[in-house]
Amino acid sequence: HISLLPYHWKRLSQGMKVLHLTIPKNWNLGWLEHVIMELIEKNNLAGKTRIKFQVWRKYGGLYTPELWDADFFIRAFPAQPFTPEVKNAGFAESIKLMETPLSQFKTLNALPYIRAGIEKTEKALDDLILLDVHDHVAECIYRNLFWKKDHIIYTPALETGCVAGVMREHLINLLPAQGFTVKRGLFDRNHLLEADQVFATNVNGVCPILQIEGKSFGADMSWLNKRDP
Repeated sequence: HISLLPYHWKRLSQGMKVLHLTIPKNWNLGWLEHVIMELIEKNNLAGKTRIKFQVWRKYGGLYTPELWDADFFIRAFPAQPFTPEVKNAGFAESIKLMETPLSQFKTLNALPYIRAGIEKTEKALDDLILLDVHDHVAECIYRNLFWKKDHIIYTPALETGCVAGVMREHLINLLPAQGFTVKRGLFDRNHLLEADQVFATNVNGVCPILQIEGKSFGADMSWLNKRDP
């Protein structure tokens, strides 16, 4: 089972279209699943496995491409253990995000997140919350961000420059059926700090953030009935 595969395929396809990369005719959801499972089997991998699927333009041209065709590389390796919670987080000061036509996709340029990761280490924190250039809350270093106030779930809009995470989209589609209102928007840090609960998400799962700059939040996520599609 490949978790959230349809969401991965959707984002990959949209990103290639934005970059004017031609999607090969034989590429589809079934093909992607087949080549990934075949790679896992050939490498005798068991248990949770991490897949890195990279796509790039074929050689030709400098800043003005000569080709629209794509090459790809798939790597499979054992997944790192999932961190069930973020004990202590803060706000990033060394880097801010900005929306671009590419910011919602996972591109090979991870420099803003690497810079934030260095700052996190310097501050001895478990994670940092990145802001956009207008000081709106955007996302964590490698997770999307949500917070809960009563029966309303908030998450930053893509206009903040955050990545369109696959678990983010899954929860946005899932939570209304569980009786919650989901609001995407531009929120400042004070709005976040007034929440009852804050949690971060990526394809590995959902983890609560227990403390942000001295403010404590609830850890019980039993209210969330997450189902993989």
